[in-house]
Amino acid sequence: AIMAVIAVSSIFIRPALVDGLALHEWFSPIHLFSLLTFYALGQGIYLLARGGATMKYHSRPFIGLFIGGLVVAGVLSFLPGRIMHQVAFGG
Repeated sequence: AIMAVIAVSSIFIRPALVDGLALHEWFSPIHLFSLLTFYALGQGIYLLARGGATMKYHSRPFIGLFIGGLVVAGVLSFLPGRIMHQVAFGG
């Protein structure tokens, strides 16, 4: 549930207010992780709900979310020029 809440809230992350900024300009490639999160959550819940033989596969989307959504996205957020890089390393 917390991953779904975070994915929904991440959609509203946008650049600073700029007059005349169109809605489609709010989004960047990093927002694709939100869509991937919704897909993986749906897959994991679907496999869990089906039960039976698919039960052993339901953890794969969640592990993928952890690795892709937290580890990879977290590392990328610390690249130079990103806000987290400035917060962690200054300037």
